[in-house]
Amino acid sequence: MPIYVSKNDQQLGPFEDAEIRDALRSGIFSYDDWCCREGWEEWKALRTVFPEPHKADLAPLKLPIIKPKRKIWVIAGITIAALVGLYIASPYYALWKLKNALSSGDRASIEALIDFPSLRESLKDQLRVMLSKKVAADSDAKDNPFSGLATVLAPAMVNYFIDNFVTPSGIASLINGSNALQTAEDKGVSDSPTQIDWSKVRHRSFTGLTQFMVDIDGTKIFMSFTGTGWKVNNLELKPE
Repeated sequence: MPIYVSKNDQQLGPFEDAEIRDALRSGIFSYDDWCCREGWEEWKALRTVFPEPHKADLAPLKLPIIKPKRKIWVIAGITIAALVGLYIASPYYALWKLKNALSSGDRASIEALIDFPSLRESLKDQLRVMLSKKVAADSDAKDNPFSGLATVLAPAMVNYFIDNFVTPSGIASLINGSNALQTAEDKGVSDSPTQIDWSKVRHRSFTGLTQFMVDIDGTKIFMSFTGTGWKVNNLELKPE
């Protein structure tokens, strides 16, 4: 049934109910305006006929908001995950740099990626053991009066050999699979860089939280994280 509206002392209408609701929503009519239908004995406030919706019903929808504390934890988690990923990838990147340095003869990069004092000590120990085994296995050495002298001089010879020939170019030769160090004076790897067959890499893995190992055709390279980056600190020569 049509309805009339009294607004500002003016009678308007008739209107359908849907029109009244639209006018209320748009603000044309107020819930304090008066209305009357045919047959009513008195005018009534629009709010009594068209109930005003609750404010909660009119509140706009909002997307869920992450609380500041939760944001901090999310950012911290993402940062930690990124750092862990970078750390896991870092020894592989160091190996890539070492490969390029050895191939191009970049002495500065080789020296930055190899801990030569630690490497020399590890090689000295290996060569001493190798010489001791060879002397013990040599049946002719038992009857040789000079064998004892050779045994005494062997450590000094090993020290001299390692200290003078474990150089950037000598290390390139070792990693390339040779069991002998370079026998000529190190003139710099830039003159004749050694190409390494990295296709013979058998295995690469972490052996500890700050230790990494790569096996190249039986020759094992051990790297250690020093806080500023990865460095080669040990070589395990390929068994003969």
